[in-house]
Amino acid sequence: MFCPSNLDKLNTYYGMFAATARTQVTGIKLFPKRHAKETGNIDMGTKNKIPVLVVDDHAGFRRSVIHFLASNARFQVVGEAANTREGLDLAARHHPQVVLLDIRMPEESGLAIITKLRQQVPNLVIIVLTLWDTAEYREAALVDNGADAYITKENMIRDLLPALNRLLPETSNGTSIAN
Repeated sequence: MFCPSNLDKLNTYYGMFAATARTQVTGIKLFPKRHAKETGNIDMGTKNKIPVLVVDDHAGFRRSVIHFLASNARFQVVGEAANTREGLDLAARHHPQVVLLDIRMPEESGLAIITKLRQQVPNLVIIVLTLWDTAEYREAALVDNGADAYITKENMIRDLLPALNRLLPETSNGTSIAN
């Protein structure tokens, strides 16, 4: 369902980062779209942070997601990838706890790598973030391929943290992710 206020918020996030190819957002270095990126400040000693990998072919949306997650102290983005091959490589290197994955990307569908991601990181939480709100894609992601959640990009601001709270109920200190 279309919700103008959420779409306006997302467009605001897109607009914040559209002007530059390199931006510094709370220690996360963002580079041009074609390269898999690892954050410059990977500190695996931060036990309470949930490591997240963002896989989406749209650089502006990746930046929006990173900015959104940076507003919550519970997350540490350990990498971002513009395609599934880069996503698999970064997942193998960093073993994130959460992967935010687009469906329609160049080269290979995000749906095609869900099983591969789970083989690399067995207890991985995979959340599909997509523009496509169809029953076919939802069923393919959740039922056929085993994604943990399916969220449309226009509803990310409203739905992502509640989904993470449901899938990762408590952090090591007993607090909710939304805190």
